[in-house]
Amino acid sequence: MPCAGASLLAIVLSAFACRPAPASPAAKPSAAPVAHEPAATPAVCGDEHTRVAATSLPSAPLLLARIELADPERDAALDRLSSYARGDGHDLPLPVAFAMAQWSWEVAVVRDTFARLGFVAGELIVARFDHGSAIWSLPLGCAMTEALDHLRRAQAWRIDDAGDAILAAPPASASIPFEVVVADGLITLAPAGQGRTALAAMRRDPPMSELSMPERLAELEAAPIRVIVRGTALLGGGATAGALAPVRGLRVGATALASVSLSSP
Repeated sequence: MPCAGASLLAIVLSAFACRPAPASPAAKPSAAPVAHEPAATPAVCGDEHTRVAATSLPSAPLLLARIELADPERDAALDRLSSYARGDGHDLPLPVAFAMAQWSWEVAVVRDTFARLGFVAGELIVARFDHGSAIWSLPLGCAMTEALDHLRRAQAWRIDDAGDAILAAPPASASIPFEVVVADGLITLAPAGQGRTALAAMRRDPPMSELSMPERLAELEAAPIRVIVRGTALLGGGATAGALAPVRGLRVGATALASVSLSSP
């Protein structure tokens, strides 16, 4: 819907358009064309080289993934991962397999949502906790104050600046299924109504005897998509799986997918 100012401008322009044209004055020499400055592009926080620091990754999710957004094999790798998750014999927790099968189209939606808010980066982080749905994060390529300015440009978003974290929620009329959390070097899209729950889960420490999930992820060699998952199809991925649930890693490219059992602590 156009704003009130734009509507008033349209009325004024229409009124001038309807007035009779004045008599043509005597011809004058044509004026030299006026050079106009190009329109300013929207400010952007980060770029395709913005990378996440290992210390910014959540320590204790059930699933943690890094997706290389600039990799030319990314889309083909997402399709391969989706086919794997839909197939038989993957041994993934069923809720994880179902969610992972949707990444081939969800990644594009999430990336576009970040871009419309003014945030870009070279990689996308996916995490899933025992409270349910996945969260999507980009490494933050600007200061918290700049991130806050970007979010304030998003019309009618409700913003809670907690000092060490920013939580923002869209108006109910916006039909956006996400809340935004900015904290610990990441900007995150959490399911609507779960921003604070996601923030608490992202800051949860692993058990003392456990390697953190980022440490597990670092065991995998570079690939367009790297994923680690705790639990199996039999054990599931929730609290019932316990600290002893196996951790499996996936390295996914355009033409190959490797599944490996990661070392125990």
